Amino acid sequence: MPQVPDIPGVVPQIQPFERPVPLPGVEAPPAAFGESVANAVRTFGGDVEKASTEVFNRALALRQLQVEGKLRDLTTDYYNEVAPIQNDFLTQQRNNASSEAMSAHLAQIDAVRQKYAALAEQYGPYGRNTFGADTASLNRGFTVEATRHSARETQKALDDSVDSNFQSQVDLVRSSQSDAEFTRGIDSIPKYISDKAAQNGWGPQQAARQAALAKSQLIVARVESLARVGKTQEARGLYDQLNDQIVGEDNRAKAELVLNNSENNYLAKDAAKPVSMGFAPYMRGPDIQRFQGVADPLQEVFKKAQRDNPDLKFTIGDHGGVRTTAEQAALVAAGRSRTMQSGHLNGTAFDVVALGPDGRPNYKDVDGTQAAQDAIRKAAVELNVPLDSEIGWDKYHVQLAKGYDVASAPKFPQPSLQQQRDSIRNYLSNLSPNNPLLPDHGAQRVDIEWEAKKRSDAEARYTGLDTIDTSMGKVNPNTGKLPTTIDELSEINPLARQAYESLRGPDQLVVDRALAGNARIEVPLTAERKARFEQMVGMSQDPDHQSEFLNTFIGGLDLTGPQKDRLNTIRGQLLRRSEQDPRVPSAMADLQQSFGRAIPSKAQSPLKYQQFTGALRLWMEDYIAQNKKPPKPEEVRDAGRIMIKDISSGLSGLISTTLEYQQATPKDFRDYMHNRYPGMPDEEIHNIWVEQDTMEQFKKLHEQKKPTPAATTAEVATPEVPISR
Repeated sequence: MPQVPDIPGVVPQIQPFERPVPLPGVEAPPAAFGESVANAVRTFGGDVEKASTEVFNRALALRQLQVEGKLRDLTTDYYNEVAPIQNDFLTQQRNNASSEAMSAHLAQIDAVRQKYAALAEQYGPYGRNTFGADTASLNRGFTVEATRHSARETQKALDDSVDSNFQSQVDLVRSSQSDAEFTRGIDSIPKYISDKAAQNGWGPQQAARQAALAKSQLIVARVESLARVGKTQEARGLYDQLNDQIVGEDNRAKAELVLNNSENNYLAKDAAKPVSMGFAPYMRGPDIQRFQGVADPLQEVFKKAQRDNPDLKFTIGDHGGVRTTAEQAALVAAGRSRTMQSGHLNGTAFDVVALGPDGRPNYKDVDGTQAAQDAIRKAAVELNVPLDSEIGWDKYHVQLAKGYDVASAPKFPQPSLQQQRDSIRNYLSNLSPNNPLLPDHGAQRVDIEWEAKKRSDAEARYTGLDTIDTSMGKVNPNTGKLPTTIDELSEINPLARQAYESLRGPDQLVVDRALAGNARIEVPLTAERKARFEQMVGMSQDPDHQSEFLNTFIGGLDLTGPQKDRLNTIRGQLLRRSEQDPRVPSAMADLQQSFGRAIPSKAQSPLKYQQFTGALRLWMEDYIAQNKKPPKPEEVRDAGRIMIKDISSGLSGLISTTLEYQQATPKDFRDYMHNRYPGMPDEEIHNIWVEQDTMEQFKKLHEQKKPTPAATTAEVATPEVPISR
């Protein structure tokens, strides 16, 4: 081959070339070159033709490899773009993977395939056919996978639809109180199971199993519907009746939980209410309501009979309490009564009837009613309440003996808190033995009712004493004197008698003593009464003692009439506002800054502190009443100097802070209280004795010899009060 000269710095411009040769496959005619030359040319040309064909084939193969690489890249890109689309569809559930959703999904995949098929067209028929062949298997895989997923999810959607319809029926049973809904739910089970079996290919055994589970759901829903509204015993009865038809531990556990919660919330509460009133725990509100107006002694006899016979269940009958004349006449006309002179008209009679197993009155249970009659008459004997003889034609009737004075009946003993707890515990443990927590819930409810009754009694006591107290110091317009009896007090305030009769025995005793005190000559104003009065006023200003002040029976204090009126006025003011007079704390702060320790300390001398603040308030009120304006600070300080001298005189020391009693209540006092108030606990009697004896000690201290006139204020000693007796 010719060589191009290599001259440094000069780029060759001449291209290398070869000597031209004949094109392969060109025929050389013999006539042109001669026979021998022609043969030679043909031989050389044949070799050249073979070489040229080989080169072409290899170039074609190389090009084919290049095209196939490009097509594989297109197929890979197509798969990478379609795969996320496919995966997204495979995550769709239920109706989101329906046949319509699947068609849209496959159309989206086909659009992507068409895009890449158009790119393959640049490689001609070979590229189009090869890309089509490569993606065909992928498309079949995508289509099969999407179709199967859509079929599964469509099946689930149909299943959900059937389940949803049945669950709607279950929810309707749970929220309804109608037995008809429960029956409709049971009737819907065959169709529900038939649809489920057709969709899922269940056999007879699987269908029967699912039918039992469906019925269990409805039973539990019905138990829930009853328990939710407090029909606990009805719910428990249904559960016990259909217990063997409940399948699955989850359903059984759910029903037990619902029942236990309902019993703890409703049954314990329903039983605690009558127990707190002295009745048996199975008594219901309407039964107790029928006792309204029936004489208290009869009610107490009935309650005691129930408490003494917990296994004998009975109640007051329909129309068995107080009746109107019209009601009695209707019963006589119906043959259920034979007289218009019935004790039901005035509350001296009631009818008793045995309770059946369902908790309802059973008038056909003659033996049970007779047993209740016997229990009631036994209780009447023990309480000393006389009853009329049984009426042969009316085994239900119980009536007080004629001539029995209901008004003079004694106070009857009431069950203690522990007795009430024991009663409800025994009742609830027998009623629901499968709920071990129920008795404790019942006892807690009894405690709540006990505290509520205490608050109610305290409120009634306060209201009654307040009604009497506001009239105790007023002059009777008919006699011109302070009232000395309840009758005279009622002339001043017509509500006084009702308030007096609503009080418990010990409080009535306090009122009687206060009225007797009014019968004495006019009470003189002494230093002791002045100190006690100022102390009470101070208590009214002290937030820590205002409650004590409001609960103090002013009429029973050893004070003058005007002092009692003043204290009642202050109490009325306190009831109308929640905070003490802000002028008094402000004046006290000024005095403490001016006189320091000379002002009594609330922590160290609470009684002197109360007396001082009481005197300060009284002075400020008098000053404002006379001058029509509040005092100046220097005037407050001048008054404070005088009050400090009064306090330091020792008179307030006659009032003891506390008295502790370590010896027992005197026997004669205890016997007297037991006779007058049978059943009153010894602890309460002791508290009454402590209160009365404290007053006696207070009086004795005030009767001690006064200091001689020659003695100075500093020489007056504060007598010591005994701490124990």
